[in-house]
Amino acid sequence: MSFPLSNLTGAIALFAVLFAGCSKISPEEAVSKGQQALANGRYEEAATYLKTASKAYPENAAVFYNLGMANLLANHNRAAESAFQRAIELEKDPENTAAYQGLGEARRKRGNFEGASAAYRVAIQRSFRKPDLLAGLAACEMGAGIIGSACNYLNEALELDPNNPVALYNDAILHSRPASEYFDQTRAAKHFWEFLGSTVANENPEQREIAIRKLAELNQNRSPELQDQIDNFVMISYDNPPRIRAQRLAEAIKMDYSNYELWEIFISALEAAKLTPEAIESVRRKCAIRFPGNPAFQKTVP
Repeated sequence: MSFPLSNLTGAIALFAVLFAGCSKISPEEAVSKGQQALANGRYEEAATYLKTASKAYPENAAVFYNLGMANLLANHNRAAESAFQRAIELEKDPENTAAYQGLGEARRKRGNFEGASAAYRVAIQRSFRKPDLLAGLAACEMGAGIIGSACNYLNEALELDPNNPVALYNDAILHSRPASEYFDQTRAAKHFWEFLGSTVANENPEQREIAIRKLAELNQNRSPELQDQIDNFVMISYDNPPRIRAQRLAEAIKMDYSNYELWEIFISALEAAKLTPEAIESVRRKCAIRFPGNPAFQKTVP
């Protein structure tokens, strides 16, 4: 089960909701309805039921953790922070760091980046250096303006899991700001593209919308130097047979995934090379997701 990524200053953190032990807790109705509401995205309702359950069972860490998640996703961040702190006090398994992660996110959303970083560091110290935790800590560092540190954590997260959507998104955000010394068009476009491929349409809609918009902005603001490099690759590719040309264009795309015109040329090259309709349609479908509204990617391969 996955839940929406939270967004603050462009950075995100990702959580899995744990229901450990809840099925054995009474009153059953409050717990079961709270679980169901939380699972179905009715966070206000979930918070109400789980608050009732927490009063009946003030010594159960799982109830307070779930209450924290419901409040966090309902943007009741102060209440979420309180619930996560209580879950931490009650948790008997030192390796279960989920509540520290939740506490870090609640604090980050409230603008307490120092406190958020502290919670994430505890979670990292008590467990393996998980990509989600490293990416969440990077988000806190980004919020605090400690960009060099954020870069290091994101690099480590992506080394551990190159397809981690949290790390991909945060890294793309960090490197997509033209005024920053960390601006990197190629890296930002690639990671926005891969983030959109690692999540589905009905998950994380806010971040997906931002990623699509950022790809468009990167395409519009490409530097003349990078455009010249891409143009040279395209011109040289015309001297090759269709399959080799498609390979050369694929290399050009790696310079800037945001260049929708280059993707159009690439698809034409695939068609000339007589690749299977399924392979061509797969590329076109990916482009249609990332460049919505572009008629060139709406066509269905016969």
